[in-house]
Amino acid sequence: MSAFTDQVDGDVSLIFLNSEEFAEVHNLNGVECVCIIQSPTTQEKILTADKYSGYEGIHGEILIVHVKQSELEELPEERMPIEGQIFKVDEAIYQVESCTAEIGLLTITLTGNIGG
Repeated sequence: MSAFTDQVDGDVSLIFLNSEEFAEVHNLNGVECVCIIQSPTTQEKILTADKYSGYEGIHGEILIVHVKQSELEELPEERMPIEGQIFKVDEAIYQVESCTAEIGLLTITLTGNIGG
């Protein structure tokens, strides 16, 4: 790795995923990871046009997980969950809606049914 890459990797841990600030340890697909989990409020969903698009009559939940790519050891070589993949967060089952990777940080959007 280059000096810049090493610096960015350090910044992700120290700034974005600082467990003394916002980050917490969660079980992601059986791996204990330091991450940030967001569950957008109704107002945030309206402002971003984000909505749960599950089946009629079934209510759902949206979670956004921010985690270092290197934390998820079980991922394939490209190190990104894929759309439609089953993904567990603290033993709750979700489905991957999307995933982006920037500066070594994954942002995974998940949806899950919560009853109907």
